[in-house]
Amino acid sequence: MCVQEFRCREVKVGKIINTYVMSLDTCNRKVWLEGDAQAYRFKKDSMILLLQKAMTRRATFIIQDNVVSWIELQDEAHRHASEHGKELRDMLQRTVDETLEQVFNEEGARTIQVFLKNTLHITPKMIVENPEVFSSGLRRLLGSGATVVESLIVENLCQKFGSKFEEKKGCEFSDCVEELSKRLDERKVLKGKA
Repeated sequence: MCVQEFRCREVKVGKIINTYVMSLDTCNRKVWLEGDAQAYRFKKDSMILLLQKAMTRRATFIIQDNVVSWIELQDEAHRHASEHGKELRDMLQRTVDETLEQVFNEEGARTIQVFLKNTLHITPKMIVENPEVFSSGLRRLLGSGATVVESLIVENLCQKFGSKFEEKKGCEFSDCVEELSKRLDERKVLKGKA
């Protein structure tokens, strides 16, 4: 088992690679990994199947503040999300790429993405699940300029969803991603009734 750990603005993130789930308590949402006596929590019931599969297959785990936030089974990437989550993830990934290229050009955008991947183990596909870590990484790299980039990302994303962008004071990037996710849910419900 290989463990990489680092802190970024009060968010403790770790990557545990090439290991198995040794024990799983679904009632209390706890999981124990091979070679580690510590119990980690998991938030979503949708992770249970992956955690069960990781009992017989090696996997990589991203742990954020002692909570399993990402699981990748060896040779097979899995991310449990609802249909809207996949749509939001894909849209957010494209919007982040486009916005970074808009602000920093293609080479600058690639440099930022490499930094986020190598330093924080955050790939563009994970931004919806870990917007706080993405935001912390941007702040670490860009300082106060990260807020401007995040606002542009949210504004561009709102335009793609046909929503009005309203910047709210004190609203974090992660709050905006969550709000857009709710709006997308509502939109799907309305389409389903039509």
